[in-house]
Amino acid sequence: MTAAVTLAVGLLALVAGAAGGRSPDPSFAANAAVPAGRAPCAAAAADFNADAHADLAVADCRADNVSVLLGTDTGGFRSAPGSRLTLGKGIVSVLSPDVDGDKARDLAVLSSGELAVLLGDGTGRFALAPGAPLKLAGTAVAITEADVNGDGTLDFVLTRDQNERKLLTVLLGSGAGRFTRVPDVRLAIGHGWPHPLLAADFNGDARTDLALGHGEGEAKTTILLGNGFGGFRAAPTVVRAAVFAVGDLDADRKPDLAAATVGRDGVTLLARALLGTGGGRFRRARGDGIPVGFSGAVGVAADLNGDRRLDLAVANYWTGLSVLLGMGSGRFRPAADSPFPLSLPSFIPQAGAVQLLVVDLNGDNRVDIAAPGRSLPDGGLRVLWQAAPAPATVGGGPLPGRHDAVFTTPRPISLLAVDGKRAAVMTTPVKRKCGRILVWTPPRHKVQTFKTQAGCYDATIPPHVSELALGGGQLAWIVESGGNSLEMSLYVAKLSGGRSRQIDYANNSNGASGDPAGSWVGYLQGAGPLLVYDGWTLTCTVPPDYGCSWGEPTLRPIRQRLVRIVAGRGGVVKRGPASFPLSAVGGGRMVVQAGGVVTVLGARGGRLAVVPALPGDPPRAVALSRTRLALERTFELHVHDPRTGRKVKSIPLGSAAGLRLVGVNSRVALLRKHRRVVLVRLSDGKLASLAFAARKATGVADVKLSEAGLFFAYNIARDKRAKGRIVFEPTASLLARF
Repeated sequence: MTAAVTLAVGLLALVAGAAGGRSPDPSFAANAAVPAGRAPCAAAAADFNADAHADLAVADCRADNVSVLLGTDTGGFRSAPGSRLTLGKGIVSVLSPDVDGDKARDLAVLSSGELAVLLGDGTGRFALAPGAPLKLAGTAVAITEADVNGDGTLDFVLTRDQNERKLLTVLLGSGAGRFTRVPDVRLAIGHGWPHPLLAADFNGDARTDLALGHGEGEAKTTILLGNGFGGFRAAPTVVRAAVFAVGDLDADRKPDLAAATVGRDGVTLLARALLGTGGGRFRRARGDGIPVGFSGAVGVAADLNGDRRLDLAVANYWTGLSVLLGMGSGRFRPAADSPFPLSLPSFIPQAGAVQLLVVDLNGDNRVDIAAPGRSLPDGGLRVLWQAAPAPATVGGGPLPGRHDAVFTTPRPISLLAVDGKRAAVMTTPVKRKCGRILVWTPPRHKVQTFKTQAGCYDATIPPHVSELALGGGQLAWIVESGGNSLEMSLYVAKLSGGRSRQIDYANNSNGASGDPAGSWVGYLQGAGPLLVYDGWTLTCTVPPDYGCSWGEPTLRPIRQRLVRIVAGRGGVVKRGPASFPLSAVGGGRMVVQAGGVVTVLGARGGRLAVVPALPGDPPRAVALSRTRLALERTFELHVHDPRTGRKVKSIPLGSAAGLRLVGVNSRVALLRKHRRVVLVRLSDGKLASLAFAARKATGVADVKLSEAGLFFAYNIARDKRAKGRIVFEPTASLLARF
């Protein structure tokens, strides 16, 4: 999908949403991947079978094929007749234009060494166009569609790397599905892959121009001015930024560029607008850029909230999807719950591919965002579904608010664990002094202190506590450290006294080498009488001398075991796939969730209840208490009886669907995202948003919910020294916030 098509999709959504008036910021929730192979690396969206539902064409770069998926009226997809289409190796991009003017969408699939044009018949079937595929020497990198010679028919422009020469190839369309190749233009852009490639009229002469990204080390974008006959020449303008989208970002009827620049720290990427002057030059919009992660980022410009202004959606491996709402002047602000997770490590951008699609995929008149990436552990295309604005979330007051007790720690807090009316926090180490865990029971100010191995010595991976849990009168934590390999040590201590002891150890290759194969321990959880964790081994089959990675299709867990810690010792209570992964603990029970099936286990590992899988809508998060089993699905919170698995009620979450379920008790459920916390009253489904309002606060450490109430941990700056603070608010006070 080109920038122009993306723009049109956004405008269609805008017309549908404008009548509703002002609504909350758009919120997005990722859930089950749309089945489309193991490594979807590029995709296009259009109505391929003329049924008024959005369809998808998704490339699988491991299998070198394209799946055509036809949308249904329920937001699902089915394979089109004749799908999957086997094409050239190394697919780069998929476009969905109408190249022959028959009103039926076609496909253009750019591979490393060829361009395949497939003509659609309007039913979801495709066949190669005459003369296709077109063979290309060297390595194709990027493609865009536009009318570059002003004859009213669609043309293609693509970039290639051939023997270290950067070339621009123009294919002029006949209007009947055939293309004529004009002489290549050599690009004087130095090193670096020539991508992305964006088309617009940048100098106001009614001819198509191009913005071409390139550069190694310092990202640059060159403006190529069109002559109206399919030729291009470099303009004097070279933009020193990584441009990823084009559109009118300040509503002055001149095309602008959305770009990512490196911040002053030399690491953080900042999204900003480069406003076009209409003469082929650009200037930075006023204001600072907005952080959108690190390293590479890809994005699109579209109207995401129906306010007739272009917004930005920017995907980054480290932070997920950042949604930046346009203010109409070239400036942006982050949406309330941005960024939204892409289920890391599920998204690794591929150079040159069309990375993000903005389109209404389930027919609810709200645009969704599809993110093809090369590394989805469960395979398929990741979709972030836009949540409905209703039911509304009422204001529930500030955090911290009414409370029973407050405790201040001498160092900042990095982790929080709770059990009943007891909290444990991991405090950060200082000057090679080992970090300490403090266990506090309100309203007393007396605490117990436990030494850890975190921060005690230098290493490639500095020792740090990665998981922390309370349960069964015990405290447990996992210390990660190492060099090329990752070492994981699990420690336990009795709250009644005595020294801590190491009870498990795992070693894998996911250190500096980034190979996840090996043994692991984790998913450490506790509550009431239980303190449990999982152990497993990751294995994958790769050719000799090749390392494994998170994207390998043969990566899988084996030797799974569920371990309960009793009296300072670990004992296996269940083995095999039915013991993994541990998702929640509460009320003397445990929950294992795999393949969308939720299984409730007893303290000794026996199966007590099962919640069957809901096709297309697996639980995104699970929470458990003595009386409630809560499953967060895409747009709803499902409440079950943990004794039988029977569903008691479904609660729509509205815009709070973009938050993550982190706890439940008999009266309320807790959702959290960054600095935003939402309470869900289980009796009637009412939602209350709690605003973070702590003075001198430097950040939220964590928020947890137990049957007793809410524990809120955050860090503050006081007398030039950072400290931590824990606030406890009982459940009765939480209910008074509605």
